[in-house]
Amino acid sequence: LVLLASTTTTLITERTREVAVMRALGGRSRPLRRRLRRIAIAITAVGLAVGLPLGVLISNLIARMVLEEFVGVTPDLAVDWVVVVASAVGALIGARLVAARAAARVTRLPLAEALRDRDGAPYGRSSAQRFAARIPTGGLFARLATRASLRRPARTVAVVVQIAAAVGAAFLVPSLVTSVNGFNAASTAPWTWESRTESRDPGLPFDAGALDGLDDVEAGVYSFGEIDDWEVDVFGLAPDTRFFESELRSGRWPSAGSREAMLSAGFAGRRGHEVGDVISIELASGPADFVVVGTADDAGRALYVDRDVLAADLGAPGGANVVWSSDPAPALDLPVATDVVTADEMAAESRAGRDAIVTVFGAIGVVVAGVAALAVVSSMTVSLYERRHELATLQAIGARRRRLRGLLVRELVPIGLVGIVGGVAPVSYTHLRAHETIL
Repeated sequence: LVLLASTTTTLITERTREVAVMRALGGRSRPLRRRLRRIAIAITAVGLAVGLPLGVLISNLIARMVLEEFVGVTPDLAVDWVVVVASAVGALIGARLVAARAAARVTRLPLAEALRDRDGAPYGRSSAQRFAARIPTGGLFARLATRASLRRPARTVAVVVQIAAAVGAAFLVPSLVTSVNGFNAASTAPWTWESRTESRDPGLPFDAGALDGLDDVEAGVYSFGEIDDWEVDVFGLAPDTRFFESELRSGRWPSAGSREAMLSAGFAGRRGHEVGDVISIELASGPADFVVVGTADDAGRALYVDRDVLAADLGAPGGANVVWSSDPAPALDLPVATDVVTADEMAAESRAGRDAIVTVFGAIGVVVAGVAALAVVSSMTVSLYERRHELATLQAIGARRRRLRGLLVRELVPIGLVGIVGGVAPVSYTHLRAHETIL
């Protein structure tokens, strides 16, 4: 949208002198504005002829990446014509509105002023420009750089926004990698098992007590429940568990055989639960009440209770459905079919999921950064073209090319720095908010 607005405005503004000549020859403002609008709409239509097919290909590529990685499906090429038509209509209407505003401004300029000024925007007309002219900014070239930035404030703002979009999109990918890595590490850190054996049969099909006393294994209960309409993992742990060692954010561990529970600290804080609160969790067998006696620093959304209490609540006293082990390949004689997953396998699966997410967002980031970079290049090229007479005049009075390059650097560096800060700051804030949302 920024690119569309800035390009359309530039197309109209570049024709200020041409329009002034036509007005001097007797042309009326209304037909001239209509012609300018048609030029902008025609160029937008050409852009749509290239952009829409490219957008279809890119969106299908990203969709294929997502579906192949997360669903295991390779989709055919598909086009949502509603989206295509809406995009085309939106672009044409946007170009029409922006062109109408720019055309009205161009045709309302005093004729003598429009004929005299080649770019239709003499410096010093606005109060802000006159105020800036009084601020000491250094030598001649520093004043010229300041004037160039303030001459067209809308374009300068557009360039800042474009740079911010490009930097934000580029910064998104490493920020996302950091977030995913940090969350994966935090969510697995409390668990110390090397393998996890889960029953394929429903319910709690084997006796937990049969494994008590063994050094390298521990039976437990793993289920799901809902607290405040939020789904949470529910773990039933042995009183002396050796495979879960989370730091406590507050309170203490639940006592053996009690209806006490430990809640994930992030979830507890987000939902307003504190130590001493009685919470109701909806299990598969019905509602159950527990007293929160501690919060675990586990980066998850889980409830930890005594194994036997949870088994009884689920209607299978003394039962279990999961076995944690310090051996990657434990020799278990269980009377049910089981699936075994190792910590290394889970880490590999986590890396694969992370790589898929990064790839998808990386592809989107490349598109956004590419479009924004193209917009910056386009805006700066037009700006330099409009100032070719100014730069040629400086050369004619003795300015060297090195000084002219320095002038451009003084003009662009502040704009670039503002754009970089504008791109990094929102992504950093979103990065922090994402952690809070996950918790």
